[in-house]
Amino acid sequence: MIDRSTHGATRYTVFVAVMGAFLDGYDLAIIAGAFLLLIPLFELSSAELSWIGGAAFAGMIVGALIFGRVSDRLGRRSSFLVVLVLFVAGSLVSACATSVAMLVAGRIVIGVAVGADLPISTALIAEVSPRRRRGTLTGLMQTFWFAGSLTSVLVAVALFSLLGDDSWRWMLGSGAVLALIVMLLRLRINESALWQRSRKAPRPSAVTLWKAPLRAPLALVALFWFLVTLRSAGFVIYAPVVLVELGVESTLAPLWMSALLFGTYTAVSLVSAAVIDRFDRRPLVLRGWTIATVLTVLLALIDENNVAAVFGLIVLSSVPIQTVSVALFPWSVEFFPTSLRATAQSVCAASGKAGGLLATLTFPSLFATIGWQRSVLILAAVMLVGVIAGLSIRPRETRQHSLENIEAELRHSDSSPSFNS
Repeated sequence: MIDRSTHGATRYTVFVAVMGAFLDGYDLAIIAGAFLLLIPLFELSSAELSWIGGAAFAGMIVGALIFGRVSDRLGRRSSFLVVLVLFVAGSLVSACATSVAMLVAGRIVIGVAVGADLPISTALIAEVSPRRRRGTLTGLMQTFWFAGSLTSVLVAVALFSLLGDDSWRWMLGSGAVLALIVMLLRLRINESALWQRSRKAPRPSAVTLWKAPLRAPLALVALFWFLVTLRSAGFVIYAPVVLVELGVESTLAPLWMSALLFGTYTAVSLVSAAVIDRFDRRPLVLRGWTIATVLTVLLALIDENNVAAVFGLIVLSSVPIQTVSVALFPWSVEFFPTSLRATAQSVCAASGKAGGLLATLTFPSLFATIGWQRSVLILAAVMLVGVIAGLSIRPRETRQHSLENIEAELRHSDSSPSFNS
């Protein structure tokens, strides 16, 4: 018989955890709308555009690496509340910015908060989820990320329609309101019972992650997070700017096209999350990534002057990546013991944000110097690394195993073939 009170508590915990991903998506996409107004206002160069776009990713790397370990030592709940204070502060600094430097500083602070939240949220969801629904519930992180992105575009359209050229400050400041609401909701959650039990056992060093049998799965998942974010970040942040460069003249048209993009991805990731626990993790990631790589090659070969075709293939080529991303959320926490779970996820998250930072720093200059088609072709070549790695590294399948059983096997073997094959 189902304990409805426990079931309700789990749903509530999952909801307030995935709202961290919602804030992440909201923040990353809101800057895309703000860019359309910031570029003429500050007369931004390609380099300045890159630094503003990349500042949040730089902060995310720092936040993920620091707070993942903090969460493993001090608990999920207490770490949860600190990061939202940083998010509010960064949003307010960004909204009040009077220079490019101040805007970059605000974006870095926001990045620290977002990067810190990701490993904490994913670890917590995995630890409170039933085994048969662990993939679905952790995969909702991706769905809520795009729901946040979609919401931010709609907010940007509404604010621009009401306030015109000054609306960018309200766009960047709106995240603070959402963060305060999420902070209040998180006050009601309990600490992870699995983490509380893990405190009684010896606590391994973070160096353990770089030894067998954890090294191979950590390296593979971190690589895919890097590649997925590298592939996605440029299109998410710079899509409105690119569409303007390719000939779309209206300010609102690129935003509405971005809304269509994010709406599609929200639906795809929701369907992917709903069915993910029916399929093994590695084949799902490998097949989706291979299809996305092939479609990215096609994207590089079409005529860049055909804006409709470019936009359509951007959408189509990114659809299989949403399935990959959904699978990566459970994959990045299932392999690892509770005392190192958020630390491992923080390495994966930092790797992903490093990919996003590289994309945001290089995409504008590449587009300006070698053009759209060659830039996308280089991206497709880099994506091929993931296909090769996915075929070469075969970590243990975790879908049908409880976290406790996986951890028990780890304790009984330092180099279990099933984890290191």
